[in-house]
Amino acid sequence: MYTTLVDSVNARQKALGLQKKIFNSLKAEANQLLGKMPDTIRKYEKESQKDFRTSSRICNATKHQLIQEVQTTDVTFIADFHTFDQAQRTALRIIRESVQTDQHWLIGLEMVPSQFQKKLDDFQEEKISLEEFHEAISYPTVWGFPWQNYAPIFEWSRENQIRIIALNRPSPLFGSTGESDLDQRDQWAAGIITDLFHDSIHKGIRPKIIALYGGLHVGTRHLPQQLHKISKSLLKKSLSWTTIHQNQDRLYWKLAQENRELDIDIVKLKKNVYCILSSTPWAKLQSLVTWAEGSHPEAGEMDRIDNDLDYLFLIQTYGNTLAKFLGLPLPNYEEMNIYSITNADQLEIIANSGTNPSLFTSIERKLIHYHIQFNLRIYIPKIKAAYLGSPSQNGIAELSAIYILKSMTGC
Repeated sequence: MYTTLVDSVNARQKALGLQKKIFNSLKAEANQLLGKMPDTIRKYEKESQKDFRTSSRICNATKHQLIQEVQTTDVTFIADFHTFDQAQRTALRIIRESVQTDQHWLIGLEMVPSQFQKKLDDFQEEKISLEEFHEAISYPTVWGFPWQNYAPIFEWSRENQIRIIALNRPSPLFGSTGESDLDQRDQWAAGIITDLFHDSIHKGIRPKIIALYGGLHVGTRHLPQQLHKISKSLLKKSLSWTTIHQNQDRLYWKLAQENRELDIDIVKLKKNVYCILSSTPWAKLQSLVTWAEGSHPEAGEMDRIDNDLDYLFLIQTYGNTLAKFLGLPLPNYEEMNIYSITNADQLEIIANSGTNPSLFTSIERKLIHYHIQFNLRIYIPKIKAAYLGSPSQNGIAELSAIYILKSMTGC
């Protein structure tokens, strides 16, 4: 029994090590696609990361505790990872469960510059169409992240008559100083929020705001600190705030090392600061790489293609389209096996030994390991298996073409 336990621990450590290698490979790919992060942003990020300094054992919190915190605070900041639809879905869940009908709630969004508040109101009141709204705010060029990620927030707000507030700093009016305007954007958003409270309080209303803003911005030393300063100056008493981070990498790896990543989904980091863990670090990065490659999956597609059957369906769809275009017979996909980052360790086991240790040569095993470690795409004809690294449309199409080539030529 002890030997079995040791083997289980060793297998877990190997799987964890492989996941970290793939994560680092995705991170390198994202950096290559997006370019080197400027020093000013690195410094800004370093300040934001101070929220995650945990010297002791990570303490979990309940959803009830989190929702209570949101309901009893003036302003709640929710960290947004713009390319990852899970981040926006989690934000909407918090909004749904926190908003109370007997209170005056508002939703703040970074994605809309504040000079377009009237256009935003018109869109929510259905006075203008989605196309007119996007054209007015230059959505594809100014924001550019998948609209389908955010659309449910707009729809829910409209149905429940909750006003959405545009929080972003108007660059065309004030100019942009590049990376160094991060602090100014924090000050602007904090000012907009404070003005809303000032006007509402004078009307005898005490609002509550849930603001979805970029993950780095909602670090304690950034937007919350600016809100504290500005609201104290204007209102004579600072507004209370809560920050909810999402899917922080270091927290996940720390919990995974303790074999607790499946047991904890809400962490209380310190007073007023929480982190929700609703996904894996690599899924978040995969969304960024997919977006940077110029491939924007439909809402929820990142979840759907996270399971092997849907991978196979997508490969078959692309493959059949290619085959028809080229006038080739449709390939048979029945025996094809699909592996992704979620079960990469299983493919490693098959490649290293499996039921037939002599199936692969030493060079072939090293080749398979290399492609998995660096999150690359590979088709292995001996076991009719495809490994999909980053689940982008381009990657799926590429493997479909490779499979057709192998099926038709045998090379």
